[in-house]
Amino acid sequence: MKTIVVVNLALISGLVVAGSKFEAIDGQNVTISFDIDEVEKADEVRITFKEDKKGYSVLLAQKPWVYDDPPEPGVTLILGKGSVSVIIQDVNISRSGLYKAEAYTREKVCEETATLVVNKAPVSSSPAPPHSSSSPKPPRSSGLQWIVIVIVIVIALVIVIPGGVYFWKHKRKCKTAADEEEEEEEDEEETPAVSSVSKKKAEE
Repeated sequence: MKTIVVVNLALISGLVVAGSKFEAIDGQNVTISFDIDEVEKADEVRITFKEDKKGYSVLLAQKPWVYDDPPEPGVTLILGKGSVSVIIQDVNISRSGLYKAEAYTREKVCEETATLVVNKAPVSSSPAPPHSSSSPKPPRSSGLQWIVIVIVIVIALVIVIPGGVYFWKHKRKCKTAADEEEEEEEDEEETPAVSSVSKKKAEE
């Protein structure tokens, strides 16, 4: 009999055959397959686990499940022809220890064991990208100066042109009134002179 271990990664599935002892990395999904003859005909199949730091075994999975409490989450038992597999999701260091598969029939009890060692995930050695502490450069002052100059010119044109037009119209209006007054005065001065000439002619 042999023990087959399948380590399922997020992107890669690897088949590892390492006898009864194998290794995994923290966070992986691990499938352990035990070859047991005619296990599919067994009346009862169970998988137990004994942690390295503890002296007793705990039941991980069993078929049929005859207990009131639900089976442990993240653990799945699969029966096949001549083999039984247990899938353990997201293993961690506490899952390191001895795993045992037991198949009970009327005539005998068959069992297989495997040892799992879970290692910490390797730390990435790639350095972190440097963080720039320099503040962003302010915009060039020359561009701002041109903007200010253009704004001042526009404001000056808006204020000066209408004011100049109004001043020119007002001055022209005043000049026209003054001219009219001068013409009236000239007419008044010419009127007496004409009257005196007419009077002299009459007397003659």
